[in-house]
Formats: sequence, C-alpha cells, structure tokens
Amino acid sequence: MRTKSGFTLIELLVVIAIIALLLSILIPSLTLVKRKAAGIVCLSNERQLSIAWAMFASEHDDEIVDGQPDNDGDGVTDYGKYGVHPNFVSNPIAPPTGGDPFKMEGRILGLKKGGLWTYLENYKVFHCPADIRTVKDELRYGYRTYSIGAVYSLMAAKITTTGEEEVFVTKTIKINQPAEKIVWLEEMDVQQEYNDNTWNVFLHSGSPEWFDPVAVWHGDSSTFGFADGHADRHKWIGELVRERSNFEKAIELLADGRTQKRSGILTDPKDIEDWSWLKQHYIPAGNVSK
Repeated sequence: MRTKSGFTLIELLVVIAIIALLLSILIPSLTLVKRKAAGIVCLSNERQLSIAWAMFASEHDDEIVDGQPDNDGDGVTDYGKYGVHPNFVSNPIAPPTGGDPFKMEGRILGLKKGGLWTYLENYKVFHCPADIRTVKDELRYGYRTYSIGAVYSLMAAKITTTGEEEVFVTKTIKINQPAEKIVWLEEMDVQQEYNDNTWNVFLHSGSPEWFDPVAVWHGDSSTFGFADGHADRHKWIGELVRERSNFEKAIELLADGRTQKRSGILTDPKDIEDWSWLKQHYIPAGNVSK
C-alpha cells in the first residue's frame, strides 16, 4: 500500500521556527535601511532648501528671506521701521473652497505662498520622511520639518531675552564663514499644528539653556543646512537633546500641562557641549554681550 507523505508536527514547528528566526534577522535590517534612506532624503531636502535660500538672496540684492513664517497668507511681514520682508513660508492656509487649513491642501498652500517656492516647487522638500508627527495625527501636528533660526529674521529685533537680537543679520555678506553657519534645522514642536515662528536658542554663555526643541529623527543625529548651500548631519553626545525630541514623551509633557521648551540651565558637561556646538555654528556674525 502507498502512504501519503506530509509534514510531521515537529517538521512544521521547525519550519516556523526558521521563518521566525529569519524575520528576527531581517526586520531590524530593513528598519535600518529605511532609517538610512530617510536620512539621505533629509540631507537632500536641506541641501535644496539651503541652495534656494542662497538663490533668493542673490536675486534680491543680497537680502535674506525672512525666517519668520507668515500668518496671514500674503507671504510678507511688516516689521514697521525695519521694513517689509518676504517670508520663507506662510503657515497653513484655509483653501479658497473652505475646509480645515491643517489638512495637507492647506499646508501646501502655505508653503506655496513663501518666498522660496519659486526655487523649489515641491512641498515634500519641506518634510523629512522620518518626521512622523502628521502620520500620528494629520490635523494635530506639524508637517513642515525644517525651520530657520531667529538670527536670520527681523523678528530677532523684537526679542530681548535670547541674545539673538544682538547678532541677527539680514544680508548674506555679513555672515562670517558661511560654510560653518547653520541656517536650516529640523524642529519638532508638538504644542501646535505647525512649527510656528522662528527657531530660538538662548545664546548667553553665562546661562546655557535650550529654548525650542531640535528634532532628532536619525538615531542620535540631526541634519542641518548651512549658509553656503551644503547640508550635513551632527551627532549629539548628551541626553537632553534626544530626550526633548522624543515624540511620545513630548506628547506626555503636553498632556500634563508642561512645556516641551526651556529645559532650564544646563549642568551636564555633555549637554553643555551640545549647546556650545550649536551656538558656535548658529551665530552668523558678532558676539553676544554676556
């Protein structure tokens, strides 16, 4: 008599165990590949933004596009005695047909109103693929990943507490060592539906302190766009920057009524080293008085 051949229970369990083992090996590798791919796209985005920023200045008598997002959708801000300056983006705008400005259509409309759109014409350039905020909640969190520091905005003239008001510039010719000076950075703000206003940091060396959060979407590193048009990544050595950019923890802080900003005076040497590195590469010209 012929008997039917088939898998025994033990053979089936062995096959399942082998598949599980292969998956345990492959999934971390795929995650790493995905993270590296997002990092490559992010660097490309910031490079394009930096080049567009430089091109704007070259076509506007060396005037820098303002780093303060516009709120009324006309793409410019009136700074009174300081003049009227085009902004690099507008914040989300309600579509002409109506609807929520924080849906993607409204966010894209805001980006199109900015002074850099002519040089980019691609809304995805403003978003790092590793920025998961709108994936979690499209309407609650920001889509635009990249911000410009207050030292490249006339808004700094109105600030009297961070030290940025002492060193801001409005022309590229005033920037010392542009290849070393940060213009663009990744920001993770969960306190509003977008990264509003300029990005700020306390510059007074006597009281080293962060203000706005820096996003750390790439392991323990962040990407930056520089004034000469190139982009690069920087690895943080302290814990505080990574802590404040932890998406889930930031949401918890907000739910508890605490702020994601202003960590207090830094005391850990590694945190101070991180802050000092950013300060060194952030101030475009001059010195902070204290």
